[in-house]
Amino acid sequence: MEINEETIFVTIASCNEYLIEHTIKSAMSQASNKERVFFGVFNNILEKEKSLLDNEFFTNNSKIFYAEIFTPAPMGTGFGRMNASLLSTQEHDYVLQIDSHTIFTKDWDVKLIENFNNVKEIANTDRVILSAVPRGNLYYDISDRDSLMSPDQEFKEKNIDKIDMYTNNYHEFDNYKNSKPELIYHGWQGENFDQVNVGRPITYGASKFGEEKYPETNCIHASVVFFKYSVIREVLHDPADHFNGDQINQSLRLLSRGYRIFSMQDPLFLSLDKSKENKPLDPEWNWKIFKSSNPISWAYLSHSNERSDVNYQKIFNGEFFGYWGAPDEKSLSEAKKIMGFKEISNDGE
Repeated sequence: MEINEETIFVTIASCNEYLIEHTIKSAMSQASNKERVFFGVFNNILEKEKSLLDNEFFTNNSKIFYAEIFTPAPMGTGFGRMNASLLSTQEHDYVLQIDSHTIFTKDWDVKLIENFNNVKEIANTDRVILSAVPRGNLYYDISDRDSLMSPDQEFKEKNIDKIDMYTNNYHEFDNYKNSKPELIYHGWQGENFDQVNVGRPITYGASKFGEEKYPETNCIHASVVFFKYSVIREVLHDPADHFNGDQINQSLRLLSRGYRIFSMQDPLFLSLDKSKENKPLDPEWNWKIFKSSNPISWAYLSHSNERSDVNYQKIFNGEFFGYWGAPDEKSLSEAKKIMGFKEISNDGE
């Protein structure tokens, strides 16, 4: 594999998630140029005993810049991703934003830069963003946390039940392609309909690629976003975006500044699915269990997401022209056009 001197800063925002270490070890073990990959990890813990500050893997590694905050309820994705991206102590060439429950494929770093350069040629500009939705058909085994299980028929046909997350080359699974992110406004996500979301853009990852290897899309999906390091200074994550609206607002702010967003089929990353019915939730770490058992946390989340919705409306209405919104009215109008923004009646027509 050709040596590439460009560096990648991997940002990970997490909430009460113990799989951060697994994710980083997977990235390190599968990278072609390991010495050129760095990590910024911001961990929002909800219980003091979940602190990782006594874990030398995080605190005694020159490639990992780790910070954590203890709060009674999650501070949200915007706050976490903003802080993760600020943990770099030096300039890098690229930034990879990834979820804290992600598995990496062999030579992901070189292949990711290669995909980015291919898109640059297509777009004839380096103001491009790569984003994709990795397949999430794997889930972890509480009794064997270094192994993964899969309900996929594709794996069963190969007589594979468990997967070592640090050594396997997932490219042998040719059909394991990403999904393309897109914004939908009709309230449907697959077979599920939510009346509340009619007319409101929702980032969805069920769209097929078709014939295009690098289709241009109208939004990012936060699970995989890759871009030049300079983007951090121009479009920092908004801490006012809690769990609602962060992907939508970030997409609008990027598009309104002349960035073009493309997706890629190449399955360089796989996501551990944390919601499958046949995956046992880990009661020691899963923050969603903690949320439902803590009335204060639940109330805070509800209030914060309501404020996120207000933030989204203000950005799309042009009340935040400048850094935290579109630069001006013209760029806002152009971005909303790309995003297919439109008002839809309550009956979904």
